[in-house]
Amino acid sequence: MTPASSSITAAKDNHVMDFFGTLVGAMAHPGHRVISILLVDRSISMKGYETPVMGAVNDHLKDIQDPPDKSVQYVMVVTFNDGYRISVPLSPATTVQPMTSYTPKGNTLLYETVYLVLKLFTNAYRELNSEQRRNLIVAMGIFTDGEDNQSSRAKHPAKLVNLVREARAMGFEFYTYGFRFDAVAIATEMGMPTDDDHAKSFDKNPADFAAAGQHFSASTTSFFSGGNFRPGSSTT
Repeated sequence: MTPASSSITAAKDNHVMDFFGTLVGAMAHPGHRVISILLVDRSISMKGYETPVMGAVNDHLKDIQDPPDKSVQYVMVVTFNDGYRISVPLSPATTVQPMTSYTPKGNTLLYETVYLVLKLFTNAYRELNSEQRRNLIVAMGIFTDGEDNQSSRAKHPAKLVNLVREARAMGFEFYTYGFRFDAVAIATEMGMPTDDDHAKSFDKNPADFAAAGQHFSASTTSFFSGGNFRPGSSTT
């Protein structure tokens, strides 16, 4: 598996087989499975919020270790500014290590980061047979405080919107959290659901980061409560 804080680029060359082996293995695990992917803005506008952001991320890693719906949980954290990196490698929640480094700087490569990460997971999903796809949900959460000012406008958000549409048809779930930024507006730009349960705007205080993390944790650990989960439920 790619080491913590290595780049997605590295995952695509030297570690690609290990990465996809872990990913397809997680997806094919028997029983109710949830893979949560948390994408966290690391641009310069997040400077000064290092402690609450890391606290929210690491609380999520802890909160999903004993999910109330008894699902098997996997988790991965990617941070982005001018580029993107895997800050917490894809791991079972029961063995995941905390995020230990978060240094905001640079611009906001939002669309391209979401696209590249989502492409990895949709490609892996296509490798599964129909039985393996049963009782599997991939949930992506996005923490950001501003518009994308780094991705290619010739490609995005149009390419991202198309991929999100494909992923939602597969049953992927998306949660957008805006900090002093309109979550509904950015979710709309990316083709993601905009209802109040999937797009939430906050202020930029420590309690707000904590609340966003708690919402993502609660969402990703309750999909199978009562046995009534239907993939693709976020349709707004």
